[in-house]
Amino acid sequence: MIERLKEIRRKLKHKFKGYPIYKVTDWLVEKKYIQNKTVLEAFANTGEHQAPAYYKYASYFEAWEIDEKFKSSLTKNLPNATVKITNSMQEILVTDKKFDVIVLDAHMGMFGNGYCEHFNILPNVFRVANDDVVVILNVMPYAEEKWRKKYETVFSKEHLKMRKEFYGDAFDVNHCSYDEMISFYKEYFLSKNYQVTDYFFHQRHLLHYLAIKAHKI
Repeated sequence: MIERLKEIRRKLKHKFKGYPIYKVTDWLVEKKYIQNKTVLEAFANTGEHQAPAYYKYASYFEAWEIDEKFKSSLTKNLPNATVKITNSMQEILVTDKKFDVIVLDAHMGMFGNGYCEHFNILPNVFRVANDDVVVILNVMPYAEEKWRKKYETVFSKEHLKMRKEFYGDAFDVNHCSYDEMISFYKEYFLSKNYQVTDYFFHQRHLLHYLAIKAHKI
């Protein structure tokens, strides 16, 4: 009964665009960055909360998820998608496909084999990116005290160490502005021979969405 009520609530939230991802989707649609594009969803989970917002716009949609138990949910929620039960960290190193839109819905902190946020997978994104690409990331400009209390590993000593290793001296890894963060990613993408031409931020909860449009130089 509880699961049924959750499903009804989820469907209503999608119907009335109640999830923050719809702000990102509206931006993608307005700029014509998503329509008839090839889309990759890494760390897809069940495909319930996020992907339905933009899934319908894609000409081809591929979802990667490491946990076999989510396969039936993914197939149900994204019926025309190519679903791969695979380790996203490894799959991105071997796939021969390239994508126009790449969504990295990585964990908010430490996970797996010492991985942290999108830091470990992002360097390999460019091998599967088309010349014109949109990359959608979860970022954390800061973490309010309520979130640190709720999630003990968020902004823990280990987490902050990994953030410092990735961001360097670009800004204070405990708290930064959108301007400071996008300046870092512009330089990062440029180091991979991609020039950022557009971007969009929107707060999700503790996480914030950062959608980056870039072109290969």
